[in-house]
Amino acid sequence: MIEILPPFEYLKKHKPFSFLSERELEEVIGSLESEVFRKGEMIFKKSGKPLKYVYLLKSGRVKLKNGHEEILTDGDVFGVASAISGNPPRFTAIALEDSVCYLIRRNSFLKVFNSNQKFSDFFTSLLSRRLSSLLKLSKKSSHGLENLYSIKVSEIVSRKAVTCSPETSVVEAAKIMDKNRVGSVVVVADGKPVGVFTQRDLMKLIARGKDLEDSVGEYMTSPVISINENDSLIEAYLAIVTNAINHIVVMGDGGIKGVVSTKDLLLKLSSASSLLSISRKVARAGIDELKEIMEEIKSSIENMVISGADFDEMSKIACGIYELVVKRCAQLSFEGCVFFAGDAARQSLVFPPMHLGIIAEDWHEFVSSLRRIGAQPLDTSSTLNSWMETIDEWFSSPREFAQDILMFMDTKYIFGPKELYLAWKGKFDKMLEEKREDVIKVFVEESKRCTDIAKAFLFAIKALELKGEENEVSEAREAYSVVMDVSLREILGSSLGKVDELLMKEANKILAKIQESL
Repeated sequence: MIEILPPFEYLKKHKPFSFLSERELEEVIGSLESEVFRKGEMIFKKSGKPLKYVYLLKSGRVKLKNGHEEILTDGDVFGVASAISGNPPRFTAIALEDSVCYLIRRNSFLKVFNSNQKFSDFFTSLLSRRLSSLLKLSKKSSHGLENLYSIKVSEIVSRKAVTCSPETSVVEAAKIMDKNRVGSVVVVADGKPVGVFTQRDLMKLIARGKDLEDSVGEYMTSPVISINENDSLIEAYLAIVTNAINHIVVMGDGGIKGVVSTKDLLLKLSSASSLLSISRKVARAGIDELKEIMEEIKSSIENMVISGADFDEMSKIACGIYELVVKRCAQLSFEGCVFFAGDAARQSLVFPPMHLGIIAEDWHEFVSSLRRIGAQPLDTSSTLNSWMETIDEWFSSPREFAQDILMFMDTKYIFGPKELYLAWKGKFDKMLEEKREDVIKVFVEESKRCTDIAKAFLFAIKALELKGEENEVSEAREAYSVVMDVSLREILGSSLGKVDELLMKEANKILAKIQESL
């Protein structure tokens, strides 16, 4: 039974309600309710409806479940994140014994949360046990992209893969697809997938007048792009985008589990669907078309950010698309080796400019093409021999070239003779190992000197990596992502609220702690 209670004295004795003025306490008490939850009763469920109340446990015990468990006792407050953000709860709450809770209406709680600094700071401390939990508070609505991470590929594989051998005729493969009502068959040899043959491939062969008695091995798409059944939708999404394909084979337990198509993904994703269609245009585009496509990409990404996608989500998606664009541009106008550096290589880039490493005799036309389409390349271009001299110069004076060393500690091969990239990377890694201690010292100094918090975090993260302190690296990366998320929304003109201030405040604390430890 729910009844109206005015427990003024009780709240006044318990933090953080003891921080409230009498007027603020009256605001809370004016809509306060009380409810008894029996042993084993679920108070609310993970991913259920956003909470309309913040819960204060007056007596009893409550268990919070979300991968791990937390036991709450008298005086503990819970449900704050969902009530503030308007998002579904991130955990399930169950009464371990008969328990009494005060229920504070969301509107009343928000009013005092936004007006009383000491009160809100208490919840900042409570919620920032993990900074990523606090980040969820800055989202005003659910954007659906959590599905990219929370759903495994195995959950969208509706049926077993339909297979055939490379020797199977095209007409027989068509019959197999028709009988099983599927749009593709996986071509298997010696128990391993060697190709995919689709209805679209069949239509092309018919249009070209090919002999349908030919084997599918002559026309299948090969090699096979595959993912593990335990991979997330984001990994399937990126594999489809960066390879400009329509089907991807799902593997598990040493065998083929099924096939996921772009259609399967689009049924799960809505806000990301425009980028899937754009990615397919890239593979066939010329330079003029790539310019238009880049504008489409930027517009789609901007809309996704505004709708609530956070920095980690968008940067992974954006970098997958940009990789496809750079690769296509290179195919049209370049003979040499290209690799991402810095943010693009770390998948921490949402909008251009992008840093590139280029190894070639002549790179001017390629770079000009990238500028023309709007990729805004920040390139370091040279022949391999000149690159070797440049790397020697960087490490002979790491303080002078700290920014360059930082940028090229993270790289990703994109296009061209891979042996050139491996030779470059071998030289860079060798010099970095030889000068490890000098670079650590310089990076620590640069981190403390930087006025740009994002750059300060990057120098600190790389110093921690070089020292092998993985636990601290994880916390630093998380805080860096939060900083970039807030900055990204600010750049796009989104209004930043009190929770954003709390995020940045907490991130600055983490940075200061890391810098002190270094």
